[in-house]
Amino acid sequence: MKNKKLLLWLIPVAVLVAAVVVYLLVFGVGPKNWQNILAGVLEKAENFEGANKVGLNLIDLDNNKVPELLMTMPEKDGNYITKIFSVKDKEYIVNMVASYEDYLFEYLYNIKEDAYKWYAVTKESKKVYEVNVGAKETVKETDLNYENDIVVVKKAEEKIEYQVDNKNNDVWSSVEKSYTKNDSLITDEVKEKVENTKMLSSVDKIDDSKPLVYTVKSVKSDVYANVTGQTLHNYYEYPAININNEDIIAINKDIAKNNQYDDMDIETGFFGEIEVITYDYYVNDNILSVVLLHGGNESTWNTIYNIDLKTGKEIGVQDLLKDVDLTDVNAKIKEYAVNMMEKSGKDLNLKEYWGDQYDTELANIKKKLDETLASPELVFRNADNDLILRVEFEVFGGQYTCTKMVEVNLTKNSDITEVKYEDYVQRGPNTQNK
Repeated sequence: MKNKKLLLWLIPVAVLVAAVVVYLLVFGVGPKNWQNILAGVLEKAENFEGANKVGLNLIDLDNNKVPELLMTMPEKDGNYITKIFSVKDKEYIVNMVASYEDYLFEYLYNIKEDAYKWYAVTKESKKVYEVNVGAKETVKETDLNYENDIVVVKKAEEKIEYQVDNKNNDVWSSVEKSYTKNDSLITDEVKEKVENTKMLSSVDKIDDSKPLVYTVKSVKSDVYANVTGQTLHNYYEYPAININNEDIIAINKDIAKNNQYDDMDIETGFFGEIEVITYDYYVNDNILSVVLLHGGNESTWNTIYNIDLKTGKEIGVQDLLKDVDLTDVNAKIKEYAVNMMEKSGKDLNLKEYWGDQYDTELANIKKKLDETLASPELVFRNADNDLILRVEFEVFGGQYTCTKMVEVNLTKNSDITEVKYEDYVQRGPNTQNK
């Protein structure tokens, strides 16, 4: 009986021992096997090819849970070179990426393949290359469009500098600490961005080669903008929404009608009164917000379109403001705006020049403000998915009165800030959402 009990006890022990042996044969000795192998890369001078300084990254390029050590060499003779050291059979093998254009390794979501992968992306031309660790052809150019076909999860820009001659014993520790597993890079924020991108990729576009919103025409004037102490050029640019349905096509026609200027009229007509036309756009969940801004002659004003990407229909302001109580916000805006009105009249001594007519005009622009606050028109969601309210109102200035604009972040219950066209002149053209 004792022998049977002993036999029964020895069986699971034997199985466990066999499992350990198999593990050691397959994966090597110790849980930190790959760390020891890759740390050894830094101990061999031939790996540096005479370079005094290299940049080091630890990235799981092939998504097999064991990272590769990337050694970026100094640019030489117009070549940008990265050595990739990967673990295989308890040793390391070396692949090389070489390019005439500087590049970064980026962890991207590939919409076409519905997969997350590391790619090499050239910095200027944004060409996307597949990375095949251990293959004869380490990198292979893809047909992926950087703007339309991918979502950027992580850019491996931060490299740990290693001075070869200094024999910095602590460098491997720093490299190892910098390593982040691929799964940890896919945060809830990234997942949400990916879902939004999937939805956008399903939108029926007018032109598949262009992004969801693009610039139809951009003109930079030789005339300097009227911004005190600054040498800045006037410019104008207007967008089109790249969605193929009748409602959006009608909106595009409306945008073009109100913003298109012939080349002959640009210097003589457009830039006489208006110093800038530009736009931003934001995508949050199924909502596309396109925010056009006009400014000049001391005035700033907006035109805003909110589009439901699922239906292709314009979203009403009241739908965006559903369940939002503007009572306190409107009171604050009114106080802010009336102060600006009265100050502008005082600065221009209008009471002295106009007499009782000034009181009448002041009452008129206050009444317009009340009407605007009662029926808000300028609402959108910004890059942080915050609900933004903008309000236009008149003050004294310009040729008679001019339009000012303020905004409040309703999500964060922020203070009132003035939106000034001068800020958009300073940022320059082709800088949407930056």
